[in-house]
Amino acid sequence: MKILLINKFYHSRGGADRHFLDLEKLLKETGHQVAVFSMHHPENLATYWEKYFLSQVDLNAKQSLFQNIKLAGRMIWSLEARIKIAKLLDEFNPDIVHLHNIYHQISPSILGVIKKRDIPIVMTVHDWKLISPNYLLNCQGGFCQKCSKGKWAHVIWGKKIKNSYLKSLLAYLEFRFHLMIKVYRKNIDLFIAPSNFVKSILVNAGYCPEKIVVLHHFVGQFESKDHQNMDLQSKKEDNFVPDAIYFGRIARDKGVLKIIRAFSKLGIKLALAGRKENGIEINENHNVKYLGPLKSEELKYWIKKSKFVVSPSELPETFGFIAAEALVLGKLFLGFWTGAYPEIIENGKNGYLVNNWEEFKLRALDLKRNWKKPIAAGENFSRQAYLKSLEVIYNNLVQSDEKQLSCVDNLAII
Repeated sequence: MKILLINKFYHSRGGADRHFLDLEKLLKETGHQVAVFSMHHPENLATYWEKYFLSQVDLNAKQSLFQNIKLAGRMIWSLEARIKIAKLLDEFNPDIVHLHNIYHQISPSILGVIKKRDIPIVMTVHDWKLISPNYLLNCQGGFCQKCSKGKWAHVIWGKKIKNSYLKSLLAYLEFRFHLMIKVYRKNIDLFIAPSNFVKSILVNAGYCPEKIVVLHHFVGQFESKDHQNMDLQSKKEDNFVPDAIYFGRIARDKGVLKIIRAFSKLGIKLALAGRKENGIEINENHNVKYLGPLKSEELKYWIKKSKFVVSPSELPETFGFIAAEALVLGKLFLGFWTGAYPEIIENGKNGYLVNNWEEFKLRALDLKRNWKKPIAAGENFSRQAYLKSLEVIYNNLVQSDEKQLSCVDNLAII
C-alpha cells in the first residue's frame, strides 16, 4: 500500500514524533511504500520527500509584530502547505493519508486538497488540540476542566500557550476558526485514539464515537536486538547509579522541577534524559544527573541501570510512552493516577499510581529501599500487533465506497 505520513516535525522531539518515525520505519520494513510530509528543520532526518517540506517556523522564538501576523496566517490557513502537498500528491499518489500532529506549523489547510482527490484520511490523536486551543489541557499542573468543557477564553486570560497573552490569543482564534468551518470533522474519515481515555474525552466533547477507534501505540525503540552489543564507551566509566529515571520532555508542565526538589530532599538519586524546553535549568547535584537527549541504545542502558522509572507529570497524558517502555524493559513505573496511565499500569503489579505528591514521595522512598521486579509485564505493545490492527484500518478505509462514516457530531460552537 502507498501511505503518506504527515507530521509537523521530522525529528524526535517528544512521544508523538517518535511514534511517527517508528511508524514510518515499521511500514517500510513490512513492504509498504511510504512518503512523508513535514517542515524543514536543521535536526531533520534525510529523506527524498524533503523537497516538498514547508519552510521552518519557530513558535518559541521572539517575533516582531509583522512576524506574528505572518505566523497567525500560517497557523490558520497556509497557502504554502496547500501548494506543496498538492505537488507531493501529484508525484506519490497515495492510497491513504495518515496524519499525526499538523497544528500550527502545517495547519489543516491541506485537508481539503487531499479530500478533493478522494483519498481517505486517518488521524492519530496525540494531544487535545481537537477540543481546545490548550492542547495540553493543563491547569496548575493538572487536568483543566474549563478547557475540556468549552470555556476556551480561559486559555487567553490564563496564558496557557507559551505563557503569552498574544500566542494564547492566536491559538484561540485559530481553534475557533477551524471549529467554525468544521475542517477536521468534515475531512477526516477516522480518528485513532491511543487509549480509551482519549476516546472518552473526544466523545464527551461531541465527536462521533463511530469515527474513533482505539489502538494503543507500540513500543518501537527498544525492540532491536542490536542493543546487546551497543558501544557505550562514553558511559562505562560513569559511577552515577540512579534509583529512578525520568525520560521525555524536560519541561515545567511535566513536573520536572517538582521531582528534582522532592528527590533531592529525600536523597533519591534521579537521572533525567531528554530535551530541555523553554530555557528550563537543571541544577545538578550528587542526587540529580541530567543526561541530555539520548539515542535509544543509550537510554536503554540508563533505564536498565536504574531501579524504577518515574513520571512526575500530572497532565492528562493521551497514552504514556514512558510507562509502556518501562514495562518492556522490566522496570516498575511510578506516576500519577491520570490520563491513560491506568490502562497501562496494574497498580501494585507492574507499577504504582498515586493521587498526590505526598503519596508519590512515600512510594518512591519505598521503591528505593525495597526494589523489586514487576509481577505482571502488562501489554506487549508489540510492533506486530499494532501493524496488524493498523492494516485492517487502512484496508477498510481504502476499500470502502463511502469513505466517510455517516455520523453526526455534536460539537458546540460557543
